[in-house]
Amino acid sequence: MSKFTGLLKREWFEHRSAFTWGPAVVLLIVLLAGVVTMLANQGADVSLTIREQRELNELTAPAMNDDLGAMELIAAMTLDVAGSSDAELRQKMAVLQMGVAQPFHVIFIILATFALLASLYDERKDASILFWKSMPVSDAATVASKLVFVTWVAPLTTICAVLVAQFLSLSLVSLYVEEGMGARIWASSQFWWQPLQLVAAYVQLGIWLLPFSSWIMLVSAAATKLPALWAFGIPWMMVMLERMLLGSDLLATLIAGQLEGWRMLSDTGTGFAGALTGLFVVQVWAGVALAALFFALAVHFLSLIHI
Repeated sequence: MSKFTGLLKREWFEHRSAFTWGPAVVLLIVLLAGVVTMLANQGADVSLTIREQRELNELTAPAMNDDLGAMELIAAMTLDVAGSSDAELRQKMAVLQMGVAQPFHVIFIILATFALLASLYDERKDASILFWKSMPVSDAATVASKLVFVTWVAPLTTICAVLVAQFLSLSLVSLYVEEGMGARIWASSQFWWQPLQLVAAYVQLGIWLLPFSSWIMLVSAAATKLPALWAFGIPWMMVMLERMLLGSDLLATLIAGQLEGWRMLSDTGTGFAGALTGLFVVQVWAGVALAALFFALAVHFLSLIHI
């Protein structure tokens, strides 16, 4: 086993609770919502008729009885599988899957931010960094392992949770659409490509957000107190100073443009080809160069700590 692999395993043992329980809690909420919806469907007395539904939504009514259950009503009003073309149904399935995945993405970003903030700061605070520095591993490898783990290894648990949630959501929806239309739900969702699409999205997202991840690592290596305040306060102060002194918003525009990487998680239908295309942008590699500077500074601050 290589030293770097061992460092990644160390990070997993330290952070597995957060990156496992976070997605698990969101998945549990999704499951409970599905169970509640099914129970509501069994006991609901919905008086909205097919004709009224058509008048309200301007959709062709599906072949159902006039008395709809809650889940049938939702499916009829939002999907209308029989009345949708293949392209329209693919778009609706993409929106459904994206909506299911978004809470998981948000939780991951929050967990990743706090994991990076605490990665070196906590070890310096409790002096455990002295033990790890006594190991035959370079400071650069230590910083790199923490960055690589949070950016590209930790998302694997989130990806698994997203896939389970999407599978259950599609299964639930396919039970309540028009008779014989369940197969179209699965065909239009292209669920079998989701693992590749999610992996591609997180790989690309990690590269786009490297300047922010490396900056947080730098703050974690250098701050003596309140790393979160320094990590977010310094960029905010720089933006405010530029606005007051120069009357421009160049830095704010650059930061906002780099944060566009968040869209990689919203548009998971591009697959690996789309991910590769999105990487051939000057802004991406300028961000990588800046990330390399922050990374080098984080290693420098770590090297100042002596056993």
